Amino acid sequence: MILVNDSAWYEDFDECLENKLSDFDTLDEEDFVIEYQECKKEPCIDWSIEDIVENMMYERDTEDGDYYQRVVDLIKRYTDVNAIRREMPELYYPKMPYKVFDLKELDQYKEFIKEQDGGNNA
Repeated sequence: MILVNDSAWYEDFDECLENKLSDFDTLDEEDFVIEYQECKKEPCIDWSIEDIVENMMYERDTEDGDYYQRVVDLIKRYTDVNAIRREMPELYYPKMPYKVFDLKELDQYKEFIKEQDGGNNA
């Protein structure tokens, strides 16, 4: 899965390229540069019990923070954390760095321009 120009999702770069090439004659100059990121499927919430309890107990603990660990231990004892992690829905998230591809580098583009110019430019 890839994210193109921060707005369109494609299964892979070939699908993106095929989509762009199908509309050569209507592309604007800015559409010739494809900026994309490969994406990885990850759980939609990356969490730990400690993170959750810390956020939930913000300003709700004793001054010494005595109850924080007790609450963490209670949740761990009565919650199947592994089952939650196994069933957590996953989404695609872009990974850095951006990759850039210029359609002007394609032989198909050069052939298209050649046809438009009547064969005067290569």
